[in-house]
Amino acid sequence: MKLIKQPNGWTCAAACVCMLTGTELEDFYQFCGHDGSEPVPVSVKHSIGVRCFTLQELAGYLLKHNMFFGWCFNPEAGFDPRTMTMKVDVEHMVAFVTAEVRPGLHHQLLWDGTRIIDPYCPEKQVSLSDYSIIDWWPVVRIP
Repeated sequence: MKLIKQPNGWTCAAACVCMLTGTELEDFYQFCGHDGSEPVPVSVKHSIGVRCFTLQELAGYLLKHNMFFGWCFNPEAGFDPRTMTMKVDVEHMVAFVTAEVRPGLHHQLLWDGTRIIDPYCPEKQVSLSDYSIIDWWPVVRIP
């Protein structure tokens, strides 16, 4: 997997889907028709005051590359990948993870089953226990 470092504060999710699909951020921007930087009023949905990217854009880009999000897991609702093991019959499963880095500020990362790949600093080795996990979505490749 080619490591992609997010160039600003709102492209963590875009960098993750580009790492998963082996594409560049510019390809994702072209698919979406924007780069996420459009100013919008600060709100719960737009906590940093820019448009960012929707789940539909992220999922649509994955589908374009024969991938899709699997069933979402929430640590409070049962399975916690930091403390439990799940047997999966999918080779090289990767998960798209949402973490809370400070109250109200969410960040997307990848988990390859053994390590976190953080687009903010992809070369740094960190563990899941370094983050407050909100949810994680297995990413499945369509054969």
